[in-house]
This record gives sequence, structure tokens and C-alpha cells, in this order.
Amino acid sequence: MGFTIQNDRVFVENKSQVTVDYSYKLQLSNSSYLSLGLKAGGRFFNVDINNVPRIFSETNQSISAPGSYFSPILGAGVSYISKKGFLGVAVPGLLNSTALNKNQDWELTSRDYTYLHLSGGIYLNLSDKFSVNPSLIYRSNPRQPDLINSIIEMDYNDRFSLGSVFTNNNTLAFFFKLKSKKGFHIGYGYEFSSASDMQAIKNSTHELMLRVDLKSKKKSEVSKDSEIDNNIETQENE
Repeated sequence: MGFTIQNDRVFVENKSQVTVDYSYKLQLSNSSYLSLGLKAGGRFFNVDINNVPRIFSETNQSISAPGSYFSPILGAGVSYISKKGFLGVAVPGLLNSTALNKNQDWELTSRDYTYLHLSGGIYLNLSDKFSVNPSLIYRSNPRQPDLINSIIEMDYNDRFSLGSVFTNNNTLAFFFKLKSKKGFHIGYGYEFSSASDMQAIKNSTHELMLRVDLKSKKKSEVSKDSEIDNNIETQENE
């Protein structure tokens, strides 16, 4: 059992997400198990039109219409995890919810579509302390191009790791993570666009991650569970 709080701010848009996560582990053998998960919560969306640059002082109804809305979240997923790798499938948004905001001149609808999320990776042990963990994440959305993330992470003694992410939408990212024996995880990521056309978003992003494991686990379980959670959650809101 756990909870997740996320906040994304881009220009005048502010999106916050709060969810409660529950997982159940079904042991298949001494070295493999199934992880079944449920996610429930809500997403808050707000557009602050006061930060929109204006040329004229008159109110523009086309940008005053969005306002704020709330949409519920319900998701489910299953992952097969072993000492050699993992394979997972998830549907983070089972509710195909719609938000509506309108005035006398405008009507705006916003829909949260259901999409499929596939992930997989392997663990390559180079020595007793060094490992390389490549993985792939695929996301299908009915109203957007399919997104593919390729991730490679180098880990030292399950305490420090460095990695990079490349996506098929011309985005690159680099990250590092620190893990303590008491269950604290701290991470930082830097993401930027590698596209050269003028329409690409040029501003880079900085991301911080803090995770606390409340229940003590064996070292191998902490390592594999952390890898699964990071790979599945890191691209969910792109």
C-alpha cells in the first residue's frame, strides 16, 4: 500500500495528481512472482490565464473558458518479475472521463482517454556490484502518436545508479538515483528535446524524485521493485 503525489507545470497549465496504490505479490517460485496492482485517485487541472501575455486589456473569452476541472483516476496492472528481468502490462486510466467548462460564448470539453501501457526489461550482472538494466516502455493512446521509451541504467551495489532515456518523440533524458539501506530513494532527472525543427519545445525540464519504503524488504526485492516502479511511472504523464 502506498500513495503518489505528482505535479506538472507547463506555462499556464498546472496539473496535480493524487493516487493511492495497492499491490499484491503472488509468489510463483523462489526467484519469480506476479505483482498485481490497483491505482485510485484524482487529477486536478487548472489554467491560470493571469500569466498569459496580453496585448489588449479586453478579456479574451477563448482563453478564459478553460478554468479548472477534476477527473477521477482508476488503473490496474500486472507484472511478472524474476531475477533476470520483468514484463508488465497496465491500463493506468480505466475511466474514460470527460470534463466540461462553458460560458455563454464558448464550450470546452477535455477527455482523459484510456491507454495501454507495456513495459519490459532485463538485468545484466557484470559483477557482484555492477549491473546494467536496459528496458523498454510502450504507451498507446487513441488520440496521440504511440510513445516508446528506451531506458538504460547502470547500477552500483544497489546504492547508486546512472541512466539515460531516449524516446521516439525526439526527447533525451539523463538521471541518477541514490538509495539508502533504510529505504530512502532520492533522484534527479534532466530532460530536453533533441529535435531541430522550429516547432519543437526547446525548454528543458528538471525532475526530482523522493521515495520512502515503509516496509522492510530483502535487498533483491527492493532493487527489482524499485526498477519496476520507476520504469512504469516515469513516462505515464508525458
